[in-house]
Amino acid sequence: MKRASRLSALAVIASLTFSGLTVPNAFASNPEDSANNAQNASATPANDELKDAKKAATEAADAVLASVKELTNLAKTKEQTAEVKDAVGKIEPIRSAVEQLKGQIEAKTEVAGVTEIKTQIETKKTELTQLKTVIEKAANKPAEDLTEAKKAATAIADETISLADEAVAAAAKKDTAAAKDHVEKANAAKKAAQEAKPKIEAAKTAEDVKTQKAAVEQAKADAQAAKDEIVKLADKKADTGKDITEAKKAATAIADEAIKVADEAVAAAAKKDAAAAKDHVEKANAAKKAAQEAKPKIEAAQNADEVNAQQKVVDKAKTDAQAAKDAVAKLPDKKADSDKDIAAAKDAAAKAVDEAIKAADEALATAKKKEQTDSLKAAVKELETLKTNLEALKKEISEAKTVAALNAQKDKAEKAKATVAEQKQVIDKVADKKGSSNISSENKNVRTALAVVLGVLGVGAIVAAIFQFAGPALKNLGIQLPKF
Repeated sequence: MKRASRLSALAVIASLTFSGLTVPNAFASNPEDSANNAQNASATPANDELKDAKKAATEAADAVLASVKELTNLAKTKEQTAEVKDAVGKIEPIRSAVEQLKGQIEAKTEVAGVTEIKTQIETKKTELTQLKTVIEKAANKPAEDLTEAKKAATAIADETISLADEAVAAAAKKDTAAAKDHVEKANAAKKAAQEAKPKIEAAKTAEDVKTQKAAVEQAKADAQAAKDEIVKLADKKADTGKDITEAKKAATAIADEAIKVADEAVAAAAKKDAAAAKDHVEKANAAKKAAQEAKPKIEAAQNADEVNAQQKVVDKAKTDAQAAKDAVAKLPDKKADSDKDIAAAKDAAAKAVDEAIKAADEALATAKKKEQTDSLKAAVKELETLKTNLEALKKEISEAKTVAALNAQKDKAEKAKATVAEQKQVIDKVADKKGSSNISSENKNVRTALAVVLGVLGVGAIVAAIFQFAGPALKNLGIQLPKF
């Protein structure tokens, strides 16, 4: 029974389908459902038409806006006649109107509304075309001479630099704290002008020059403003002797602190790996040197500005010394020297000292056989001083407890030996004394032989002969016979 019912239903559906009716419409319970379905089917083409209309209107608006930009740039290249100025004045309202119309497109829900907007946009396009005709007919501006433009821009840059320098000079007579910001502004303007000058020179087009000209004009305005503000400031009070004295004390104290911190950095580095600490030690020593050199300049300063200048130097030196000390502190401690390493370093250092002393003794011995010229005397004095220092170094070596200290002492000894060699060269260049050591030895032998002969033969028989025949020859050998 149920199967027969299903077959009957399928037969009905088939007959309806072949008769041109759709199943949903055939079984619709309400005739209005069929009408709604028909309306939905026709809505899709309408939506597509609205989208196309909006797209066309938007493209029209964009085209007009692009033309506005092109026409504005074109107007800049024309002589600024009354007609051109009038046309340019009308461009902006057109642009504004098109921007507003473009903003209304998306909100429209009917094609007719979009079409109305597009018609208004096209009207603005027609107005813009008329303005374009006016502008195109105007004469072009004469081409600007690039060289002259560069000269003009460079002149402004130079004026800016001059103004900035004047501002800074004027600030020197004002309270430093009050003038600080204005001085910085003037210096920034000067820097901007200085940086712009090579860019002006390198410019390839008038537009490039104009860009840099605008930059230096702004810098000039800033420099002038800084100068004007500085002029308004009250002059600073004259430094009193007490003020300068206190400033010197403060600066000197900072210098002493910088030196102390640098020494602490170097001392701390002695406990660290020498290679790792090397750069930091050099930085600390440089800071110490800067502070030491600043101290006499602080003392010689005649006013607060000079003291302040040196205080900046010692402030930096202190900062650098502290940085070096902090860096050294972060390094790992070096390994303790073994007794064997210390003994070997001590032997090497002692050997270097002994060699330097020996070389000095040999040089001094050679000096005794030379003419006593000023250069030789200076060399001898230098060698004697070196010997004294080397003897003191021997004591330091015996008391040293670390390989690093012993290596440093060895280096000193080797440098001393090199100095000895230099002084030896000076000595060698000096002429020997008259009657060299060889001749002196021969004289002794001759004198001894004469004494023997005289003792054997007796004085009476041969004295006269010696004085008569041998006297001149002996005298040439440096032997002076006694006179009777």
